[in-house]
Amino acid sequence: VGQKLNWISSFAVFDEDGDGSLTPDAMRNALMTMPLGLSDEEMLQLTTALSASGSKISLDSFSVHLQEVAPEVKEYETWAREILAPPGRRLRDVLRAKDMEQSGTLAPAVFQDALKELVPVLIAPHLDILCLVTDKNCL
Repeated sequence: VGQKLNWISSFAVFDEDGDGSLTPDAMRNALMTMPLGLSDEEMLQLTTALSASGSKISLDSFSVHLQEVAPEVKEYETWAREILAPPGRRLRDVLRAKDMEQSGTLAPAVFQDALKELVPVLIAPHLDILCLVTDKNCL
């Protein structure tokens, strides 16, 4: 609930007329201010899906969409947690050590190298999926 309220309050800043909805452009601007790892194309797809024929996007309607996660995504997230659980603390320590700038983020290649180091059985497609899942979940 707290995370949902944070999303809504973050978007409310971009609600210029206070009517509880955002134009697609305002929604894109709001999304760009957050470290979500969304590409321009993904933001366009999201705002297009949420706004019927370019109409404003209701923050209430958006909050409902926050609860929806495709079954495939849930499966990948569960799989990723199972893969990353065994190295747990060791993985965290390796990732922190590779974060030379102490920014809390890593380039995908550096992240994948850390995973290969700790879970050597992972193959390239698995590494790509893990990179995508962690990026989208801000892990």
